[in-house]
Amino acid sequence: MSNNMPSILFIEPDESFMTVMSYNLERCGYIVHTVKDSNLALHSADRVTPDLIVMNDNISGSLSAGEMCTVFKNKSNMKNIPIILISKDRDAAAKLKEAHTNVVEFLVRPFATSELVSKVRSLLLGANQNVSTGNQTLEYKNLRMNVGSYRVTRDGQAVHLGPTEFKILQCFMQLPSKVLSRDEIIVHVWGYKSQIDPRTIDVHINRLRSALHNDNENISPSGVQHDKTPSIKTVRSLGYCLN
Repeated sequence: MSNNMPSILFIEPDESFMTVMSYNLERCGYIVHTVKDSNLALHSADRVTPDLIVMNDNISGSLSAGEMCTVFKNKSNMKNIPIILISKDRDAAAKLKEAHTNVVEFLVRPFATSELVSKVRSLLLGANQNVSTGNQTLEYKNLRMNVGSYRVTRDGQAVHLGPTEFKILQCFMQLPSKVLSRDEIIVHVWGYKSQIDPRTIDVHINRLRSALHNDNENISPSGVQHDKTPSIKTVRSLGYCLN
C-alpha cells in the first residue's frame, strides 16, 4: 500500500467556508482539490481521481448535486468513491443520501471543523480496509501487517494481537504520525453507532503496547537499548499516534 496521503475533491460555492475547511484537512496531511461548481468538478475529477468527495448539496454549474452523484457513480474509476454532503437542510441531505448509494455521510451546517475531519479520516480508513486483498500489506519501521490474513510480524517474528488491537494498529499504520482521537478509533473499529466508552480505548492501547514490546529483544548483549519497534505515543488531550 502506498504511504501517500489520500486526495479529496472539495466542491463548495462558499469560498471562505471552503478555504477554512480545506486548510484544516490539509493540516491533517490530505491533498485537497477545491472547486466552486459542477463544471470545474467534472474537469478536476477527470484530471485527478480523488479518494473522497466532499460536496455542497447546493452547488452551482450545469449539474445539480444529485446529478453529480449519478455522474460519479457511472464513471468506472469513481463508482466506489464515497461522498460526504454538506447542507443547510437536513431533510434535503437525507433524501439525497437515500437516493444515491455513493453518498455515505452528510453534515448539516453549522458544524465544527473537527466533525468533518473525523468523518473524512474514518471513511478513508474504512475505504482502505474495504479494498484490501489477501496479499495487501502495511509496513512501518520493523512492523509488517498482512490485512487479509490478520498477521503482524516484527522483524519477521509473529506478534500476537487480538482482533481489536489488530484493527487499532491498522489505523495507526494507515496514517502513521497522525494523531487519532479516541472517537476516531472507535468509529474505525466498532462503527459510528457504537456506544463504546472512550476510556475502553486506553485499555486496548495498553494491550497493544504490551504486545509490541513483550520481551527484552530491544536490549543488546552489551546492555544498550536499540529498539526499532514503534511505540504508541499518547498526545495529551488529543489522542494517540505512532511515535
